[in-house]
Amino acid sequence: MIKPKQMCNQHLLGEHFEIHKAVGNLRHSGKWTKSLTEKGFLEPQNFLARHNELVEEMLARSFNHNSPLKYARIRTLFGKVDVQLSINDLKKRCAKCNVEVHNR
Repeated sequence: MIKPKQMCNQHLLGEHFEIHKAVGNLRHSGKWTKSLTEKGFLEPQNFLARHNELVEEMLARSFNHNSPLKYARIRTLFGKVDVQLSINDLKKRCAKCNVEVHNR
């Protein structure tokens, strides 16, 4: 996965929001989360660990964090993030993110 330190503020906060959204989605139909997992963008089994990494970086940047991840009792999906796909996607979308292939 892309290191949180390499992300601009917008993408750091955006990924944090998306994890909360994906966990909520898994409590319902799970279709959106399943689709992104199949495309190589999500690892639901690692949401809690990734959330904690993002929060650590958010706090290092002096952001407030008041949204613990309510991860218990959700449908389990297993996926593998395609790091190269994620890096290419982020490079297309954001010149501010410091993403280099060699910095995995």
